[in-house]
Amino acid sequence: MLQLQAVILLIKKMARLPPLNTLRVFYIASQTKSFTKAAGKLHVTQGAVSRQIKALEDSLGFPLFVRQHHELVLTQSGEHLAQMVSQAFKILEDGLSQMRPSLTRQKLLVNVPTTFASRWLAPRLRLFQEQYPHLDLSITTDLVSSHIQAQRYDCCLIFSNSPWPYGESELLHLERHAVVASPNLWTEKNHLQINDFTLLHLLNNDGSLLPIWRQWFANSQNSQNFNQAGITFSTLDQAINAAVAGAGIALVDRIMIENELLNKQLVQVDIREMRGPYGYWLISPEKKKTENQYSQNAAMQLRDWLILSLKD
Repeated sequence: MLQLQAVILLIKKMARLPPLNTLRVFYIASQTKSFTKAAGKLHVTQGAVSRQIKALEDSLGFPLFVRQHHELVLTQSGEHLAQMVSQAFKILEDGLSQMRPSLTRQKLLVNVPTTFASRWLAPRLRLFQEQYPHLDLSITTDLVSSHIQAQRYDCCLIFSNSPWPYGESELLHLERHAVVASPNLWTEKNHLQINDFTLLHLLNNDGSLLPIWRQWFANSQNSQNFNQAGITFSTLDQAINAAVAGAGIALVDRIMIENELLNKQLVQVDIREMRGPYGYWLISPEKKKTENQYSQNAAMQLRDWLILSLKD
């Protein structure tokens, strides 16, 4: 049996340790021998698992799996790594089980943008609870605009086009905008151009118009056709509901309208999509002096889940 020293030796030989998420995904995939089954265990998509494995292979510099007769088989290097990772996770699990009080529940205060809470987080809470039954989330949607405000929360996400100016932050998801409309609105007038319809706009926190539509027209080389007139909303959820009702055409991050696209309540009316410039940033507030080790570990579990789930 490989001992901890063997794992430490492997780490010392690496230029840097691969991201823990990629090792965890590899650990599950090596057990199931299937990206699809691994995705089911991790509650992510099969594509997310495939990308994590590819990132790990790129980091290590050698392949971990080969496909033989419609099934995944570990390479010799993959087998060796799987043994070491399995041993390392076993040591971690045993150590944490000794440190963690039995049946200890942790309450975490989480602050996220309003539409993110209702359209992305809420539909995934059941999966989160299945994976982390000991964590009780308290979710708020308050506006966070200062370092002091961020300190109130165990985990905080902000919607922005740049890094958090008051401390450490990590971009979890860059918006992938699609132009969408109600199928009734689009099929009735599909001989018209997008700029002939009412555009649904979003307001920034300071009351200014988010420049998403302006940038989309600029990127599509139709900037001269951009008409700022339209309907403005304070939240993305309002704009999406208005689009479903046929009030106009919206430019929306695809992860926020998964159900509407699936159920044909909205249709994508232009194949072009636009990345950014806005996205969701994870704020890492300084540890509270009164925060104990168990609550810190619980907060890290939530952050790891968000990172893995949003990087699909």
